Amino acid sequence: MNFSLIEKNKFTNANDFLRSFYAYVINQLPSAPPLCVWDKDTPSMVNCTLTFHRLLKQLDGVLVLALDEIDKLFEYPEIYENFFPMLRNWNENANESETWEKLRLVVAHSTEDYGRLDINQSPFNVGLPIKLEEFTEEQVKSLAIRHGLDSKNILPIMSLVGGDPYLVRLALYYLGSQDASIGELLEEATTDTGIYTEHLRRHLETLQENQELGRVFQEIVSNTQGIKVERKNRQFYQLDSMGVIKFSNNFVMSRCRLYHEYFGYRL
Repeated sequence: MNFSLIEKNKFTNANDFLRSFYAYVINQLPSAPPLCVWDKDTPSMVNCTLTFHRLLKQLDGVLVLALDEIDKLFEYPEIYENFFPMLRNWNENANESETWEKLRLVVAHSTEDYGRLDINQSPFNVGLPIKLEEFTEEQVKSLAIRHGLDSKNILPIMSLVGGDPYLVRLALYYLGSQDASIGELLEEATTDTGIYTEHLRRHLETLQENQELGRVFQEIVSNTQGIKVERKNRQFYQLDSMGVIKFSNNFVMSRCRLYHEYFGYRL
C-alpha cells in the first residue's frame, strides 16, 4: 500500500482516512469483510481495529501488510497521532493473540521528520528496523556510471555528503540532468540556492521549532571533532534518526560536511 496514492481530501479527519485505508486493503483482498460492516457510531480507531480483527480471523495464513511512503502522514498530525498508536497496538496484540499474530507489518518510511514526532507513540521503535546504510565508494561509482558521469565526480561529492543515499542520489541526478559542473554544485551546496535547499530548510525548521533539539545540534556542529557522549538521550536518538549526526566510538558529530557548514552558520 502506497500512501502517496491516497487523495489529500482523505486526510481531513481520522474516520475518512481509516475508511479509505481499509477500502484500499480490501481491494487487494476480495475475501475481506466489506466496508458496510463499518459502524458509524463506533470510534474510528476501534472500528478499524475490529474490522481488521474480523479479516484476520477468517484467514488461514498470514497477512503481510506493506505500508510504503508512510512518512506522507507526517504532514497531518491529526491523522498520524491516531494511526501510528493503532499500528503499534496491533503489533503488541500479536504477543497475546493468535489472531493478531497472523498480521505482519512492513513499514517503509523516511526518518527526515523524526524530530517532530513523539517517539513513544510511533510504531517505528518496535519490531525489527532495517536501515539503509551509507553507500560505499564503489556503490557511488556504480551509480555515477549509470547517470553517465565521469568517476572523477565521486570524491568531491563524497567529501561533501559522505555516502548518504539521498544526498548522493540528488547530486548525481542533478549533474546528469542539468548543464552544471561539479564545481557549481559544491559552491552553492550550503547556500539557500543550492540543490539541497529544501532538504536543509526542513531540518532547520524542525531544529528551530524544537529548541532543545536545536541547542544539542548547535553544540555538535560548533565542534569540528564532535562532542563526547556519556549516554544517548532522546535528542541524540532524534538527531540520529533524522540522519544529521553519526557516532564514532564515544563521540557524536555532524554526519557530513554539508550539515556541519550549513547548520554551523545558522544555529
